[in-house]
Amino acid sequence: MREPTGALNLLLLGVDQSAGSRRADSILLVHLPADRSRLYLVSLPRDLLVPSQGGTEKLNATFSRPAGSGTDLAAGYRTTREAVARLTGVRVDAGAVLTYPGARELTDAVGGVPVCLPEPVRSVHTERRFPAGCQRLDGAAAVDLLRQRYGLRDGGLDRDRNVARYAAGLLRQLREKGTLTDPAQLGRLLVRIGPAVTTDTGDMSLPALMAAGGRAAAAEPVTVAFPVLAERTGHGAYEPDPALSPGFLDALRADRLAQWAAAHPEQVTALR
Repeated sequence: MREPTGALNLLLLGVDQSAGSRRADSILLVHLPADRSRLYLVSLPRDLLVPSQGGTEKLNATFSRPAGSGTDLAAGYRTTREAVARLTGVRVDAGAVLTYPGARELTDAVGGVPVCLPEPVRSVHTERRFPAGCQRLDGAAAVDLLRQRYGLRDGGLDRDRNVARYAAGLLRQLREKGTLTDPAQLGRLLVRIGPAVTTDTGDMSLPALMAAGGRAAAAEPVTVAFPVLAERTGHGAYEPDPALSPGFLDALRADRLAQWAAAHPEQVTALR
């Protein structure tokens, strides 16, 4: 097994299969720098406008474009992967799609996921209340939190931040349990989640990808928000920030996200 060299980019999509539209609710680009010093979790707003045939469309809509993408998660993943590659100018090397039932099962399988919230959140779906501060969420609570955007100060952008906090907490759990460096343990976890997750390892083997990810996950990840304009457009969508997004994309392509994040702390989501 040879561990891949150079920077890698993994695409993680969270999908609500209960919705008729079958769109990607959560979109995370995970950047592994060449030195494997840590992971960078880049939140891409689902309502971000991206180029499409004849104009633009929301990034989350790309998932539902292929016929049958509601049940064929791989087809939806491929079209969203292509859109993210066009947007960022980087190759997407591997990735996965996780449904809400899968997220619930995964959370319970690892013994719950720690999440630290800067402000309290009240669920508009269940009336569940999440206090400010650090807490361990079981599967049902985690899915409830991940679905919340109404009532949050920044709407979908705040949900993206909470998704990044959940992903960072999940990585912490997997690291502490040794799952990221144990192919057998990871295999059992994937079997337990079953059809609720679809994975794509690209041209790499799963053990080689795990080796690269395990090294980078040894340190706490940095969560970065893709720069968008602060105000919504008239179509309920976000546009890339013309002042910040070019520099961000240059840093991503050149494997210099550490320097960019240090220079733009306002774009970094606090994890604790």
